[in-house]
Amino acid sequence: RVIFADAPPGSLGMMMNTKKAPFDDPRVRKAMNLIIHRQPINETLARGKNLIGTPIPCGFSWSFPCEEAEQMPGMRELNGEKHPDDIAEAQRLVQEAGAGPGTRLELSCRLVIEYCDVAQIMKSQLQQWLGWEISIRPLESTAGYDVYRAGDYQFAVQANSFSFPDPDASAAAFRKDSVSHTQRTFYYNEAAEPLWERINTETDEEKRQELVRQVNDILMEDNSWAYAYHPIYGWPVNTRIKNFIDPISRGAYMQWDQIWCDTC
Repeated sequence: RVIFADAPPGSLGMMMNTKKAPFDDPRVRKAMNLIIHRQPINETLARGKNLIGTPIPCGFSWSFPCEEAEQMPGMRELNGEKHPDDIAEAQRLVQEAGAGPGTRLELSCRLVIEYCDVAQIMKSQLQQWLGWEISIRPLESTAGYDVYRAGDYQFAVQANSFSFPDPDASAAAFRKDSVSHTQRTFYYNEAAEPLWERINTETDEEKRQELVRQVNDILMEDNSWAYAYHPIYGWPVNTRIKNFIDPISRGAYMQWDQIWCDTC
């Protein structure tokens, strides 16, 4: 067999309901991006193959190198451990917001793919470093979507997809009036809004890359998502199949209507 690796078809992490305390406070939302230890989650579930969970995925010509992403606050490590400065800052932020040790919260997850596995790891991290008391709320898949749309949750492990690797497509969870996840977190960052259209229309690659860096920095400061990773999937293809054309992103081709093999 031959395995074709795809560009990330989406992003997976913590989705916060900004109408529910404590996630109605931007300090707590920033703390979530700082406190998640992404490397152990990635290593446990994907042997470290996934891209680290910056708001905008790294490694593309229009974004920033993954080496740079891995040194950002919330992403960085020190001697293979969660960076102590990020832990301390997250602790300070939640304390200021009145969500210190002993805060009781319910972390939801739909019973599909790795959502509830990630939830268990995040629960352990949040209990260890913030002293939160967290219970896991598993949800049947379709019912879970109904719960999220109704806003009947505090925070959850969830993913959002983008059908092709482009910064404008990856912004589906963040932009105003998104029919996808902005309607489940009830939030968008107003400071980022003017940049999306500029990113979508800028033809100079270096200028576009700088705009993407700016919007990533804005979302690191305040966002209703704290991604753990951007998953990398692979297509195992039997070696007897010749001239297979692998799709850019598997999430866009679930009906197989655009999968083909060139004529031998």
